[in-house]
Order: sequence, then C-alpha cells, then structure tokens
Amino acid sequence: MVPSNQFLCDRRDFASWAAPRQRLVMEDFYRAQRRRFGYLLDGDEPAGGRWNLDAENREPPPSDGRAWAEPPRHRLDAVDRSVLDSLPASAFGAEPDGTWATSRSQATARLRHFVDVVLPAFGPHEDAMLSDEWRLAHSALSHALNVGLLLPDEVCDAAEDASGPDTSSWRPTRGSSARSSDGGNTSGGSTGSGCRSIATSTRSTRTNRFPGVHRRLGDADALRQHAVSGIETRAWVHHIQRLMVLGNLALLAGVSPSEMVDWMWRSFIDGAE
Repeated sequence: MVPSNQFLCDRRDFASWAAPRQRLVMEDFYRAQRRRFGYLLDGDEPAGGRWNLDAENREPPPSDGRAWAEPPRHRLDAVDRSVLDSLPASAFGAEPDGTWATSRSQATARLRHFVDVVLPAFGPHEDAMLSDEWRLAHSALSHALNVGLLLPDEVCDAAEDASGPDTSSWRPTRGSSARSSDGGNTSGGSTGSGCRSIATSTRSTRTNRFPGVHRRLGDADALRQHAVSGIETRAWVHHIQRLMVLGNLALLAGVSPSEMVDWMWRSFIDGAE
C-alpha cells in the first residue's frame, strides 16, 4: 500500500504521531493536524484563540421558517444511464435524481455551492435535525471525497479561503504566512467544524472483535422501521441521524457492529470503511 492523496494523514504519519504518546485523544490529533497543515492558525496558535467552538455549535434548528438551500442537481447522462441499466431489478433505493455528483466538474460545482451558500450556517446547526429537511447546512460532499472526485485538502482550502474578517475576529493564515482573503462570510466555527472531520480522517483497519454483541442485523427489525426515509430516497442521512438515531438503536438492539457496518456500506452513497 502507498500513501493516498484522498487522505491528509497516512497510516505511517499517524503511527509516528501516536508512538510517543501515553493517550490517544481525537482533540490532540486534531490540533496536531491543524498545526501540521496550518489551517485556521495565527502563528502556532488557533485563530481567534480557541481550538474549537463546539459549545456554540449545538444550537437547535432555527424557528424562523427559513428555507435551507437546495443542493445543485445535474441531468443524468449516458454514462449514468448505462450504469443504472446494468443494476439488477432488485437493487435497493429510489431512482437517482441527479443529487449526487458523478463527474469532477459536478463535484467542484457542489463544493463551490457549499462554500458560497451553505457553509455559513453549518457550524451552529451541525447537530440539528428536522423532519422535513434532509441536508440543512451539511456539505453532502462525502461521496465525492470517498471516490476521489474531490480531495480533502482542496475542500479545506476552499472553506478556509471563504473565511474572512467580516463576521469573525480573525483572519485565517496558513503556516507562518498570512493568506489573502476576499472577505467572505463564513464563521470560524463553521469552517473549523468542516475542516476537522476531514483533517482527522485516516484509513482504518476493520475488526470483528466485539465481545457480547452477536445478534444479526435482521433480528433488529425495529431498525428498519425507524430508519429515516432518506436512506431509501437518496441513500444518505447526516451524521446525527446515523449516530444518534441509527447507531443508538443498533446499540440498544444488540446488533453486531460488523453487521451494522455492512448494512451501511450497502445502503449509503458514501458508505466506506
């Protein structure tokens, strides 16, 4: 195996960072990654004086009836159709409607839409759920990152470049040299939260060793009954629905984590190890 540009941290990089440490904590790794790549820094310290703004990023959904931005869509082309025609009749899910990018140009257009239109609202409401809004302010770019239509550094760069002094008390820098900014309207909390999930991703090694949890996924029929309709209609729900709804339900039902992973691989557009 060779290092992949689809990850900002290779296994060997992570091993070097982890080797001398007595504890392995995500927050420590996150800060090391920020310093390593220079994201949202003022010298060697976090821009604005704080490493994360989690306390401010747990607001409930706004009650002002706002309209959340719809993602761009594309017309299915001949390649899309040929792939669909090759699928068995028993394939799970609704007919694709152009929500997901299938080319590099479509992926970059979605990235630009997210940064320009959606990202400013992401941070405060990243943990919110609404029954009639499937995306809220999430990027929904994970599928493009997983298959290489987008690379992690260009997503982080685009988010950081959109951050400016208009709504923040800091100007982001990269390493020791300040980067220019056109202003922008993206808060540090939104940009930092978006970059964190990308900058701390590494390739993993799967394990089947989960003592005491052995029920087959099919035994937990309540999981299917409670799974949100977005899985069938667009093969995607955001992280809170995955973790807090599906994950907790599977935990309470005693579903094997390996069974849950296999089901997620089959069911989600961005299902990957």
